[in-house]
Amino acid sequence: MSNEAATRQDVPVSGPPSLLSEVFSKGSRWINELGSVMNIASVDQSGNFSGTYGSSVGKPEPPPPFPLNGRYEVGGNTLGWAVSYYGGEFHSTAAWSGQIQQTDEGPVIYTTWVLTRSTEAAANWNSTNVGFDKFKLLRVL
Repeated sequence: MSNEAATRQDVPVSGPPSLLSEVFSKGSRWINELGSVMNIASVDQSGNFSGTYGSSVGKPEPPPPFPLNGRYEVGGNTLGWAVSYYGGEFHSTAAWSGQIQQTDEGPVIYTTWVLTRSTEAAANWNSTNVGFDKFKLLRVL
């Protein structure tokens, strides 16, 4: 390995390691560009968090908040969580993976999501969607 490659490995590629721990806490509330809201109910020091996710997309309008569970990088800025939509017409599970960054708009969580809905075998090709979300901080309690 060249000295140049060794030096590049030492350069941090994320923002300040404390940003996630400063704003992602119990009582924080995040909203994405479609109006879906993530409420954080608990965060522990081992990297676990839980709360609820209220989707502004789907039926009934608006759907009830669903439980969410996730993990975050202790001392870093990456995180991920999953929500299983159940009951009535809901038969799907979504997962988000992303990172928090400080922007001119304040702290923002940039994510990629995958949503898979229950289908018959013949429709498996159309059962999974992938997209992107941007969550802005609404409040920290």
